[in-house]
This record gives sequence, C-alpha cells and structure tokens, in this order.
Amino acid sequence: MKFDDQYLYASTNPMFSQLRTTRSPDDTSLFNLYRLPGKLFQTKVLGANVSRNGGIDAYFLQPVKQPEYTVGLSDSYQVLGSQLAVDVFHMTHPHAADAAPFDPALMMMKTCTPRGHEDAVEFDIIPSSGVGGSAMYIHHGSWLVYGWAWSSPSDGGYWVPEPAFDFKPDYCS
Repeated sequence: MKFDDQYLYASTNPMFSQLRTTRSPDDTSLFNLYRLPGKLFQTKVLGANVSRNGGIDAYFLQPVKQPEYTVGLSDSYQVLGSQLAVDVFHMTHPHAADAAPFDPALMMMKTCTPRGHEDAVEFDIIPSSGVGGSAMYIHHGSWLVYGWAWSSPSDGGYWVPEPAFDFKPDYCS
C-alpha cells in the first residue's frame, strides 16, 4: 500500500461526491461490501456467456452513512491527468436533481487479491471501461480517488479492509 496511513471516506456533502482519503477516519470511512446474486460473465462467444472461471462475483461498495448510495465511476472533467473519478451515486438516479432512472450495473465492481500483498484487495469497477475495468487508486499529491484503466494500479490501488473480509478474493490476473 502506497499510503498505508490513509482511509477511504465518502463525504456527506453532495458537492463533494468523489471519494477521498483521510488520515482521521470516522463514520464516513465505513463501507459495506455487498455481493450481488449470480455471476457476471465478461466474455460472449457466439452469443453464449463464457468465462474461464465460470463468471465472477460482482459487488456494490456502499458507504454505511449513506445506504442509498454506492460507488461508481464518472468523468473527472480533467483535460490532463486522471480522467476517471470514483464517486458515490444515488441508487435510483445519478444526481439529487435528476429523477431519471439510473442503471445500477454501472456501479458493479469486482475484488481481487494482488499477488504479494495477501492482506490487500483491489477494487475494479467493471463496466465503465472498454479495457475491462477501472481500479480505484490514489496517487501522489492528491487525496481524491480515481479510476485507473490502463494497467495494474500497483500499490496506489491496493486497499486493506479493516476488519478483514470474511472471504478470500481470487488473485488479480
């Protein structure tokens, strides 16, 4: 973990929907990880769902203090640098002022264990990228959480859950 003194948190101020990190965790730093029913298949061959592992488990990462929200990706609106922001979204519509239905599939993620970091997990938001997912990560000079879609996020995208999960995610490929 690049920043092992940092904790993920979701601001309750709607003006700051992008996830952030802090050195002083509180009740905004608590999240639930919900496994969704069934398996998500990432590959189709001749119209049939196939995958080398028979599908993957998909999850919602949800702030405890905001149970009607879950984590997903959005455009960071930056011309240079990190183009994908990791935000919290209302489960029925993207913004408080927007009553249009929202597709919860846009917020599904998978978890995996990075090789060599047995206590850590990588969170990959699945459908948002043509390259197969975007990992949540932080980098130097920022406390904001971004999506990394181009390769492994390395230690800037490894998170240590406290308490540890009661299951062991598969290794990251």
